[in-house]
Amino acid sequence: MSEDRYTALREKLDAKILELEARHRKFLQCRKACHSCCQPHLSVFPVEAEAIQNFLQSSPERAAIEALEQENPFASQRCSFLKADGSCSIYAVRPLICRSHGLPLSFRDEAERSQRDVCPLNFSDVNLDSLPGEGLLNLDLINALLTLINQDAFGEKAAQRVALRPSAILEAELQRAP
Repeated sequence: MSEDRYTALREKLDAKILELEARHRKFLQCRKACHSCCQPHLSVFPVEAEAIQNFLQSSPERAAIEALEQENPFASQRCSFLKADGSCSIYAVRPLICRSHGLPLSFRDEAERSQRDVCPLNFSDVNLDSLPGEGLLNLDLINALLTLINQDAFGEKAAQRVALRPSAILEAELQRAP
C-alpha cells in the first residue's frame, strides 16, 4: 500500500514539475546529462531505496549500473548512478530530491523563516522573491508527505537512511513494518 502511495506522490510531483518547467522554460538551463546537482554522499529514505532496489533487481542493465560505482567516472565528485556521459542510470526511479532540483523551491529554514532557492545555473537574472507562490515547488510539503509515507511503510526503521550508491541500495535490508 505504501509503495502505491509513494508512486502516487512521485507521479503528482512529476506532474507539478512539468507544469513548472513549462512555466519557467526560459529561465531553466537543465538538460539531459547536466549533472552539477548530482552530488555524491546523498542518502534516501527506505521507501525511495526500495523503489530503486526493485528497479535494479529487474533491470537488464543491473551489472552495468553496479559497475558504475567501481568505474567511478566522475572521480567521486558526482553521484555513483551517473553514467560516463552524465546521464542518470536510474532516471525512471530517481529520488524526489533529484526530480525537484533546478526548479524554484520554497521552504522554511531552521529558524522557520520562509526561503527560496534554485540551482545557480537557473534564473540567473531573476529575483526569486518576485516569483508568485504557485510558481514554486513547496519543498516542505514534499518532504512531509514523503516522511509520512516512509514512516507508514517502515515504522521504527523509517529514520534509517540508505546511501545513494548501487552497492548500498542493493545490499539494504528493507523490511516493511507489519
